[in-house]
Order: sequence, then structure tokens, then C-alpha cells
Amino acid sequence: MDRFAAHGWFINDLQRHILPYFFIKYATRFLPVNRMARHDGPVSVARAFAADDWRHLLAEAGIPAERACIEWFLPFRYSVACRKEIET
Repeated sequence: MDRFAAHGWFINDLQRHILPYFFIKYATRFLPVNRMARHDGPVSVARAFAADDWRHLLAEAGIPAERACIEWFLPFRYSVACRKEIET
């Protein structure tokens, strides 16, 4: 993704945390959602990344920490943004 992006890239993802996991697990029991949503909601939260996971993945990809920005925001989301260095 970093190699092909012209200016940079942005990821908006769930945060792995116990509060949203149990919220979605029990809220979907009382909401009119189908069986797949009831199953996939908690699974998505359980498989989401934490900030340390993002730092590790960025380091593994060879992206310097100075170029990437990991921010947390409500409700239990992470944004990961990276600007490309402009070559002149």
C-alpha cells in the first residue's frame, strides 16, 4: 500500500478492547440484526488491532514511526495515517 500510494494512506479500524466486545456481543441480542451480524460483530472486535499491534506492523513494513500517525478516537476506533515523502 505504501509503495503504490501517491501522497499517503489512511486506515480506519476497530480497537480490540473488552468494552466494545461485550457491548456488541450483548447489544446484538436485543437489536433486530441477523445471525451473521450477531456472530461477526464480536469476532471483528476480537480480531481488531491494538496500538502496539499497529506499531509492530508499521515497523515490519519498514515504515518509520515519524511518517505514521496512530490515533485513538471514540467509539473505540483507531486511525492510522501515513504521508509519503515527496521526492523532488
